[in-house]
Amino acid sequence: MEERYNNLRKEVRSAEKRLRDISQIRSAAKTVRELQPVKDGWFKKNFKSAKDRYAEAHADELKQYNSAYRLLKKLCGRIDVDLGALVAEYRSLESKVSDKAEDLEIMKSDLKELRTIRYYVSQVLPEEPAPDDVSVQVQLSEGKLRNSVSKQRKQAEKQRQKEPSVEESKTKRR
Repeated sequence: MEERYNNLRKEVRSAEKRLRDISQIRSAAKTVRELQPVKDGWFKKNFKSAKDRYAEAHADELKQYNSAYRLLKKLCGRIDVDLGALVAEYRSLESKVSDKAEDLEIMKSDLKELRTIRYYVSQVLPEEPAPDDVSVQVQLSEGKLRNSVSKQRKQAEKQRQKEPSVEESKTKRR
């Protein structure tokens, strides 16, 4: 149930983000349309000094135009935006978000109840440690102990093989 809740919450969040993006696109498109003559006037100036004077006189408008232009490029990838399609998408997303928000609230209250029940059950029943729940430090120390013991055994066997036994040495001397 928590997985469904998380998936539904992600869907709602992404739809809400798209709604915010559409609002920003609509306002940026409006700004670009209104300030396009100001930008065109700046482009028509041929000399640097004339462009600089024009830019100083219309600094705020050019700044607004440039920020709206960058926003449109970032969110849409182009300047010419179909506002009718955006309005239709906005309306459909609004209805989708409102429907899913209701479902989300219902699931949220159900999950809250389940979590409360889980908490009280865990308080009543003693928690049994699982046999595989051994800390990493304990596993490492056991592994090191095993390795060191096995290394000592191997070294002892090598020494026995290298050292002739007492009986073998007596037979070799004769």
